[in-house]
Amino acid sequence: MIDVRPGDFAVIKSSSLLGKVITLAESREALGNPEYIHSFIIAGADGTILDTLLKVCWGNLSDYSGVEALIGRWDGMNDAAFQKGLAAVIADLGDIYPISRLELDALDLGRFVYGSDNDCSERTIKFLHGASGDPRFAKWAGFMPSDVSDIILNWKGFSAPFAGVLP
Repeated sequence: MIDVRPGDFAVIKSSSLLGKVITLAESREALGNPEYIHSFIIAGADGTILDTLLKVCWGNLSDYSGVEALIGRWDGMNDAAFQKGLAAVIADLGDIYPISRLELDALDLGRFVYGSDNDCSERTIKFLHGASGDPRFAKWAGFMPSDVSDIILNWKGFSAPFAGVLP
């Protein structure tokens, strides 16, 4: 079992057609690796995750078994910070993912049309802002999974406790 903790977060890669389209769209502005196409928040040591699929829902890390992932951890995460981060995003639970946003994101217009309807990586950043109060996360609109990978790998105070194929 992978050592995951509440407040960790992850990005994953995909070789699917949708994954390739997202990679192409992200590659124009990617700070990190544009092959990372999806992000989610780890909410429990048992692998419980807050995910954004067709709607914002609870899931489990095992749902991504066999998928290449990069798990991130903020050094300042503790139970109180986790609860603050969760409070920032829990109201999104059950929200329907605006599928047409993917097309608009390819044109870099999604955040302008959908505003507060955040996607997977924006929700991860919104969570990190709630947990940390870091002003770099205050404007979470426009963050992409590739940006989340950059935070994990290159920002001070963040680390990658796992990189590889999920069991």
